[in-house]
Amino acid sequence: MTAPRRWLLVACAVSLSACASTPIAIPIPAPTEGIVYKSGDQGVEMPVLTTEVKPDYTQAAMRAKIQGSAWMECIVEPTGVCSTIKVVRSLDGELGLDQQAILALFQWRFLPGRKDGQPVRVLVTVEMNFTLK
Repeated sequence: MTAPRRWLLVACAVSLSACASTPIAIPIPAPTEGIVYKSGDQGVEMPVLTTEVKPDYTQAAMRAKIQGSAWMECIVEPTGVCSTIKVVRSLDGELGLDQQAILALFQWRFLPGRKDGQPVRVLVTVEMNFTLK
């Protein structure tokens, strides 16, 4: 799938999920096969963040003066990108901040987690902060 087509798919999924009041999960990009390791699993080195993108505020969330954190889980793939992003603690499911956090996390890049010297899939939890200045 080409990058513009993938972004269109993401945009459609985000706009559809904005209507939902339940936690959302958007698989971005398609996850690879294999075991997913977690923090604390024996012999697993956790991924290291190399590129962080801050989330954007929506105008509606700014007007409502919403501040706080959205918590998400994602799988860091052996390529260093996030897939299967899921909001586990919502900050705002109605005014778009959860969706903005997902879009930002999709752009993060990691040195992949490793086990026995090989890149592996690792589940991580990410806190995305929203603060008005």
